[in-house]
Amino acid sequence: MSCRGNHWTREVVCRSETARSDSNGDRRRQLHKHLACDITAADLERLLRPLSIGARQPIMRYWRAVFNLGQKRGFLPRGSNPINAMHFVQTPRKEVEIINNEHVKKMLEHALENDLELLPFLVLGFFCGIRPAGELTQVLWRDVHLDGEKPEVIIRATVSKTRRMRAIELSPNAVAWLNVYRAQGGGMDGLIVKLKRYGLEGRRNVNWRAAAGKRIKWIQDGMRHTFCSNWLAFHEKIDRLVLISGHDSVDTMCSTTTKARPKRLPPPSGIFIRLQSIRKMSSDFPLPKKHQSVLRPTKPERCASLRSKGVTARKPIHELRKESGSMVNRKHGLTAAKDFLRHADIAITAAHYIDRPRQATSGLGSLLKAVDEEKIVPLAADSLGKISKPKSS
Repeated sequence: MSCRGNHWTREVVCRSETARSDSNGDRRRQLHKHLACDITAADLERLLRPLSIGARQPIMRYWRAVFNLGQKRGFLPRGSNPINAMHFVQTPRKEVEIINNEHVKKMLEHALENDLELLPFLVLGFFCGIRPAGELTQVLWRDVHLDGEKPEVIIRATVSKTRRMRAIELSPNAVAWLNVYRAQGGGMDGLIVKLKRYGLEGRRNVNWRAAAGKRIKWIQDGMRHTFCSNWLAFHEKIDRLVLISGHDSVDTMCSTTTKARPKRLPPPSGIFIRLQSIRKMSSDFPLPKKHQSVLRPTKPERCASLRSKGVTARKPIHELRKESGSMVNRKHGLTAAKDFLRHADIAITAAHYIDRPRQATSGLGSLLKAVDEEKIVPLAADSLGKISKPKSS
């Protein structure tokens, strides 16, 4: 077991990350002589100390997973993962970036004229939001249904990152671009993206520089973020977008994929609906600061105003919050109410903002009537909405 543990440790260290320099590689090779069970947090800290926070934290996450695997295979005792004794620095999350309409238009037109093989990759990335790495490179042309009554792309479970099949509706813009690709003689069999990883990145970079110039850096996952932000601004159905994009929850969607607080504007001449944030729009006609404090009502004034309108609760403002949460829940559903109220867990919303059960009338009373005109004793409902047995006469 010692030899196996030593070999496994060498694999952990060498395959964790490609060495950025010879000195980094030399530092990692210091662990080759150690068994997995003998590696401590101090040993790993010495290796990672010269690196920046942004460089060391991905390595720590990788090592944590590998040491957890080592525990399952018996190379080190349970609960002795050295990464658990190290500190992960919580860095602020950056705002999601999207690609503007003008650059999207230029990228598509450049691909159509100069790199036809790249065009389907861009179309399905910008108009369907398919993950470019891992999903889009495995989609087949037989998964794309252009000529049906409802054009769509099927992401098979074997391709999807979450291992769940999903269908993405093709917009008229996407269908038009793919039809142009087909009319120009583009291939429609096998894989949609026939390029290998580095060849695909190189040709995409050439396309991006032709559209945006050399000074603007390519946005990581920019195609997917652009699709999700535009789709949400146009349709305003985030639950549906979660299914289309293949996310697990609304929280993941809002924090990693969609641009914060988008606002829908009339469509320009470009391909997409242009997005601007409410924060930028509010600066068009700013109110002078000396007048803002005068016009802003105080808390006692708000409470007095609510009581004058019939609110009798001890906390009128909180009562207003509960009422607005109930209205959002009734009209848009529990998930929308949870996001509106900014609850950390949907269970909190479910516990406080769901209407009490009410007895529903099915309208089938005449069909339940006895043949011999005997009276059917109805079931009585108590105040909690539970069905109780009728009292005997």
